[in-house]
Amino acid sequence: MLSQITRNWHDATRRAVMSVRYYMARPPQRQNSVTTTNLECDTASLGQFVCRKLVPLLGTNPFPPNELMLMCAAMLWLRPTLVVEWGTNIGASARVWHETNVRYGLGADVHSIDLPDSISHPEHPGPRRGLLVRGLPVHLHQGDGPELAAVLIAELGCKK
Repeated sequence: MLSQITRNWHDATRRAVMSVRYYMARPPQRQNSVTTTNLECDTASLGQFVCRKLVPLLGTNPFPPNELMLMCAAMLWLRPTLVVEWGTNIGASARVWHETNVRYGLGADVHSIDLPDSISHPEHPGPRRGLLVRGLPVHLHQGDGPELAAVLIAELGCKK
């Protein structure tokens, strides 16, 4: 009896692993570019992108998969030409914007602002600032976030 239960458990585990492998092996699908009035997207395809690309790069902290999906879906729906964020830290959210931008060919210009090195703050990463986006076409800035964001938006504009 115990051996039958163990065999059934192993069979169920093997089928689950094979299903996950199949799901992870399928090529990601492009998102439809249909304009809607609601924030909607192909969650199966977007979920594959999040699971295959973003979670292996970033893990699930500070952004669990549902938040990564929301960030990507918002970017796909808004289709910005300019992304300006502040609070770079090691660059996790900037990397999400960059990877989504590249994967879906949005053509957005991504900028991230963090405090200057001279300012002490408990969450300031020091030399690790922007670590996840170094060498990528993400523009890193230092200064006061809201003030510098206003300057960047005024200079670069939002073409939409």
